[in-house]
Amino acid sequence: MCPEPPLRPRAGAATATTWHAVALCGARVLPLLAALAAASAPAAPVALDFDLHLDPAARRLSARGTLVVRAAAGASLVLGRQFRLKGILDGRPLAAPQVGQDGQVWTLPACAPCRLSVEWSGDLAPPPDSASQRETLGELPAMADPQGGFLPAGSLWYPSVFAGKEVLLASHRISVRVPPGQRALVAGDTRSEREDAHGYTATYEQDAGGELFDLVAGPYKVRQRDIDAAGGRKLRIATWFHADIDELSDGYLDAVQTYLARYEALIGPYPGDAFRIVSSPLPTGFGMPGYTYLGVRVLRLPFIKSTSLGHEVLHNWWGNGVYPDYARGNWSEGLTTFMADYAYKEDAGEEAARAMRLAWLRDLAAVPAGDAFPLTQFTARSHGASQIIGYHKAALVFFMLRDILGRDVFERGLRRFWQQKQHQVAGWDDLRAAWQQESRRDLQPWFKQWLTRADLPRLRLAGARPLREGARHALEIDLEQQAPAYVLDVPLAVTTAAGSLRTTLRIDAPRARLRLDLPAAAQEVTLDPDFRLARALVRGEAPPILRQVLIDAATQVVTLGDAPTQAAATRLARALLDPAPHAQAGAAASGRPRLVIGSTTVVESWLATQKLPPRPTQVAGGDMAAWALQTGDGGGLAVVAARDAAALDAALRALPHYGAQSWVVMEGGRVKTRGNWEGRPQSLRVPAE
Repeated sequence: MCPEPPLRPRAGAATATTWHAVALCGARVLPLLAALAAASAPAAPVALDFDLHLDPAARRLSARGTLVVRAAAGASLVLGRQFRLKGILDGRPLAAPQVGQDGQVWTLPACAPCRLSVEWSGDLAPPPDSASQRETLGELPAMADPQGGFLPAGSLWYPSVFAGKEVLLASHRISVRVPPGQRALVAGDTRSEREDAHGYTATYEQDAGGELFDLVAGPYKVRQRDIDAAGGRKLRIATWFHADIDELSDGYLDAVQTYLARYEALIGPYPGDAFRIVSSPLPTGFGMPGYTYLGVRVLRLPFIKSTSLGHEVLHNWWGNGVYPDYARGNWSEGLTTFMADYAYKEDAGEEAARAMRLAWLRDLAAVPAGDAFPLTQFTARSHGASQIIGYHKAALVFFMLRDILGRDVFERGLRRFWQQKQHQVAGWDDLRAAWQQESRRDLQPWFKQWLTRADLPRLRLAGARPLREGARHALEIDLEQQAPAYVLDVPLAVTTAAGSLRTTLRIDAPRARLRLDLPAAAQEVTLDPDFRLARALVRGEAPPILRQVLIDAATQVVTLGDAPTQAAATRLARALLDPAPHAQAGAAASGRPRLVIGSTTVVESWLATQKLPPRPTQVAGGDMAAWALQTGDGGGLAVVAARDAAALDAALRALPHYGAQSWVVMEGGRVKTRGNWEGRPQSLRVPAE
């Protein structure tokens, strides 16, 4: 709930990436003006023209400019509380603002258009010494330092126009000046750049209506390259890196060039004149229009170029090129995950792609029932469960849709959607309409069940009987699911005396008896062997993973060992649990999920006392091991056993990023081995004919 005035725009027009072992920043958003979703007029409701001066050393921003508001009555001007603003409207000063927790608000008169002249200034916060994953998911203030300035849009660092609680799209011309040795960047095409004894000045323009934008600055060394883009255009790609990672530039430029070519061919021309990779002193990962803002630590990780970088490039089409209608569900993270993270696994082969689909289903199985929600309610990642639903479940929906439509129709629908909705607000219905036009099929019932239900299909292979009719062979299969029933095309694998075959059978009721004609006698039938269907895995299919304990609000914490070890265990529990634990418990209630952390010898003794399985052989070695198991009373258990307090502290940074694993072994804070307990799809042996 937002206190009055209830204004909480998303932080930095930034789309969150999904990185393994990387601190993330999620977008905080409010729905955009619903009427804009169907608007076709090219002019944005607001036009901004600002001249900015940022002094990172003094942590000071001063600015002036104009706003032209083409909106109807009910618009408000909003600015962060730490800034002072002088405004002139129609020759008269603005009245005193209403000041609330989220900002200062000036009610604008019913003029169309309204033209405001404004001057504002304010002091900026210093960057935090360190930031955890959970902290970067919260609101970040406008901050500056000679090593890096970051003014996220969510800090309301410039005057923005809202209609009620919803920010209006705006075109802009922004000129920003910083001292010598610094560079600064906002979204938009570069119109001019100048560097002299007084510093660096650049002007950026965005003609189409855009969302709230960020300002970044730092002591960057720039390396750039002009490349050929779609339609015969030239496109500039560049790295803006701190000096200590400048040697990484060529590799990143090569990777960006590859991604841009890939997505232009798949979707359409890149919506801008440049793309930059900008390094950040914060452990963040943001995707903004025309650039991505990545932590220096992140950029040093060798896998980023082949994974997360492409995700951020793609966000220039989905999220920063077509804007999600957040009031009806943010589709952009799921579509980007499907077309980037998952697509790269498909590039590696079907085995890697299947493993990712299974990992998504395991994650969904780990979400407590009370934390599940429909995709139409997803706005942005704020905790582990929201990422699993908004990224992974949504990606599975797009995967299933491609299976239904075929790759060619699916990709034609994407291109149609891009052509129709670029620089506009669009929702799930607009995506559906594009695919309906290309497929000439009514997809509304299919989308409705996958978008509006919080649950997943709970399929059970209830029976399989052979049928013999003379020389002909057949198989009768019983499938069950919960009510109300989903309409599902269920993938099945059948092993016969003549070999194996794949097929799909439709179920649209809680119980169905289905017949399958076969070339030979059936021996075994397996339900969804390749995990192509979004569904609730049964216990044998979903071996326990650490995440199912770590994201459960009901989890109890048990700390074991001497005082220093218990103190370190408490610090680690706060880093692991999402949401964070409210209290530590010395004992654990039956049936509740538990996180047990302590010294190895004491933990092993505790497991024996509780009549629980001992430390598995897979987690031998290392100075710290973590593993998950399912207890007989139905409660999940995650165990962390370490040599001493120092080993627990060493695991603070990395271990929270391995929730998708069943077990992890670390030495000195570095992962030695990790893995998942084996599971297999539901299957039944078929009796002999």
